[in-house]
Amino acid sequence: MNAGQICLAPDYTFVQAELLPQFIELAKKFVADNFGTLADNDDYGSIINERHRARIAGYIQEAMDRGYQTIPLSDDIGLEKLAHNHKLAPTLVIDPADDCKIMTDEIFGPAMPIKTYTDIRQVAAHINRGERPLALYYFGKSKAEINLLKTNTTSGGMVVNDIAAHVLQDTMPLGGVGHSGMGSYHGFDGFRQLSHGKGFYKQGILSLTPFFKAPHTDKMLALLEKMMG
Repeated sequence: MNAGQICLAPDYTFVQAELLPQFIELAKKFVADNFGTLADNDDYGSIINERHRARIAGYIQEAMDRGYQTIPLSDDIGLEKLAHNHKLAPTLVIDPADDCKIMTDEIFGPAMPIKTYTDIRQVAAHINRGERPLALYYFGKSKAEINLLKTNTTSGGMVVNDIAAHVLQDTMPLGGVGHSGMGSYHGFDGFRQLSHGKGFYKQGILSLTPFFKAPHTDKMLALLEKMMG
């Protein structure tokens, strides 16, 4: 979607190690079935400008230079810039180290790091070591795994068996947490987020305010401590 240039696009994907070959083949098939060739296909988006295309291509090149497997999902666009547009083929980068730029920077484009795992708890631990993501997407049917990720990770939102679908739910809060932003909007949550609740307080007969005035005698301080617990 828009060559990955949406804020809710995944920045990396965890795939069970034994399913990696199947995942790669399905990814290639998806691109072939839905786009065919990409360079002159109006259905496949271009990167917004030359600078950002070079940035994303640089992430892929760095991974290649460090010896990580990179898999372009179409062979009609390379890393070199095309003469007539800024398109870049969707590319998988297999098990890059966490200090690779493709893992440390927000990609915002058609490059996808693939991290393999054998235990879903590895996935939760990885997510919790990093900054809070804007969204977390889980694909599968395991209620135990869904519950583990739901209750043991923190993200702005979580979607099961889809990507970014929660943005269409007008009555559900949408937003980030921590590094991915603060606050949420949509529906009543949006009303509260974008409004100011003005506090109004009317003092009753008894007020603690006089007790805070000088002189601060030991007796007065002892009474304050007792009253305030």
